[in-house]
Amino acid sequence: MSTRTLALTISLTVYFVGGLSTASHAETVSKTVKEWMAQIEASEATPTPVSITNIRLDRAAGRLQVILETSAGTLVPTTREVGNSLIIEIPNAVLSLASDKEFRAEKPLGGISSVVALQSDVSSVQITIAGTDSVPMVQIAPNPNGLQLSVALDDELPEEEILVTGESSLSNPVPQVGVSRDVFENRNNRRLGDILRKLPGVTIAGPPGESNDARLRGLDKEFTRTQIDGLTLPDGGEKREFQANRLPSFLVEDVTIIRNPTAEFESDGIAGRISVKTRPLPEKFFFEGRGAFGGQNALGGDWLNLEAGIGDRPVPGFAYLGGISVLKSPMTVDKLRTSSNGERETEREDKTLKFTDFTATLGFPYQNGEVQIKPLFLQLDNSKDKFKLFERPRRPTTREEEREVDERRTIGISVNHKHRFGSGVSVETSAGAFEATEDKNKTRLTFTANNRGIFVQDNTRLEQEEKSDVTYSFKTTWTTPIQGSLRHEIKVGTSLRWRDRFRDKTVRDIDARGRVRTVFNAKDTYSISENYYAGFIQDEIWLSDRFSVLPGVRLEHVNLTSADSTGREGEKSITDLNPSLHLLYRVTDSLSLRAAVSRGVNRSKFDELSPFENEQGDRFTIGSPDLDPARSLNLDVGAEYDTKHLALGVNFFYRDIKGVIEEVDTGRVRNRKRIFQVQNVGDGWTSGFELQQRLNLGIYRHKGTGRLHPVGKPNLFRF
Repeated sequence: MSTRTLALTISLTVYFVGGLSTASHAETVSKTVKEWMAQIEASEATPTPVSITNIRLDRAAGRLQVILETSAGTLVPTTREVGNSLIIEIPNAVLSLASDKEFRAEKPLGGISSVVALQSDVSSVQITIAGTDSVPMVQIAPNPNGLQLSVALDDELPEEEILVTGESSLSNPVPQVGVSRDVFENRNNRRLGDILRKLPGVTIAGPPGESNDARLRGLDKEFTRTQIDGLTLPDGGEKREFQANRLPSFLVEDVTIIRNPTAEFESDGIAGRISVKTRPLPEKFFFEGRGAFGGQNALGGDWLNLEAGIGDRPVPGFAYLGGISVLKSPMTVDKLRTSSNGERETEREDKTLKFTDFTATLGFPYQNGEVQIKPLFLQLDNSKDKFKLFERPRRPTTREEEREVDERRTIGISVNHKHRFGSGVSVETSAGAFEATEDKNKTRLTFTANNRGIFVQDNTRLEQEEKSDVTYSFKTTWTTPIQGSLRHEIKVGTSLRWRDRFRDKTVRDIDARGRVRTVFNAKDTYSISENYYAGFIQDEIWLSDRFSVLPGVRLEHVNLTSADSTGREGEKSITDLNPSLHLLYRVTDSLSLRAAVSRGVNRSKFDELSPFENEQGDRFTIGSPDLDPARSLNLDVGAEYDTKHLALGVNFFYRDIKGVIEEVDTGRVRNRKRIFQVQNVGDGWTSGFELQQRLNLGIYRHKGTGRLHPVGKPNLFRF
């Protein structure tokens, strides 16, 4: 989004500050040749490249400041002009940003189209300040703590909103597609599912009016995994999914579909991973609110949406951000089904979804890093009343009345710590504790019309279900850049997760005489403990300025214990070694080619891992506590073209899957009934193309985006 303000500006100031987080030394610029030469000699005496560890934007005194923070050393630039751009070369320097490999700010000021910082070679950083109509006029003066670049601009040009994109997707070797807040915040996106449905290769399923289940590449939701701020959050679904309607869009900063993950990411999820990042801490005070009300097919009604966020950085060592979202969404759904034999089914459903969500971030920055504490509270109350009428020729008319109340809650806290050492080495650690609970109560009454047309109650069914999923997570990643004949970025890390899950469901039928019968299904009650341990190493190697390779390997070990309602227990240990290789070739500054191959897994549904035995009808169904995950060979090949006004992308994917999980007839018989069990039954594959395009209508300050879903073979084929 780009907006105009009434403020006028006359200059852009860019600071290169060594080890400082503010630009308060603007008035102490060195002005003598002696001081300038002393800085140059100091730089030449430093054999180790100076690490630029952070780049941030500040506003002060009506000017925009771009601050480069370094661990130590002095930055000494040279300049040259290319077209309408001023190129600032900084030798003996490396970009060691915490998460990105280049920095980009689009339209930071009227008359300036962009400011870009990137690693031009093994030991040089390049800053490009591009003018819209002419080369910016820059005055450079040495400073004991860095450099000050004052860019003279036309004072009649209005200031525009800054759009910071961080690392360009063209320089990322991971096949992925995403969308950031500047694109989706002004659209009608109430929940995370509304954002996802606009991305290529994503379909959203669920009841009318609900964006619940995210499905990637045409596969079922059980093949998709979701992480929020790098951690896996528990949810009530048996297929390990995180329902996309649980998180409000107001609290989201960006969403990325990771199509083929590197060793840094968990291997689970054959279709891909959805990575969600919540809003970052602000640089200055802000308050933001949004409200809406209405009804279904009418302005008046009970539909309500209220959202508010507040944040500030009141002192250098503390920042905070808080956001709350309340959504009440009532809906009525009418259905009518008729058949050629005269049967008629009428259905009416009145339901109300009420979301109450809260997130906060408390930040404690210090010179070489930051600690962040993030509490989270997500609650969904779903109440539903359903009426069905069945009319059949020459048979009594029947009706059903159903009332359901479903309460879901996710509560927890995470702590993130990021620390930067010298020479660009950094460590990032996250720990979290979350609990997801679900309480569901359903009552269903059935009636049959007698000869006089009066409905008489036949049966009452009472269903009660409780779920609890408690998850503790820990992960840490060390990043080490190495400068030599070839530039490397080595990442080593570990990930731990302890998960305890419980489900208890009871069903009782009460007939017209008041007799109670318990409907027993052993699969409905279980307890599972799943402990996950993983470690990885990967090394991104730049063979040239435009070609990089990223090999890696991830070791994952899972200990699983399960029990059913009768006390039967099962145990299973699973170990997987999953290598990966990602290639990136920057054909031009606007065109990148990628290829990636990796080994992944897809862990089975929770209720399939219980050692239950259930007799029903003409069969026995038994659980599979020793079930292996499905394993896959993942291949992605694609190209991406990205300019200021146009972005195009194409990606081909192929998954060769071993040990597809399905329920099958085992061929065994017990008490003259056949035995069915979920097993790893065979092999399969899926493939397709993904196309994407984005058009930035810069004249009108509006972005148009589009998508095309996978074509080819979007479903899983088994042989």
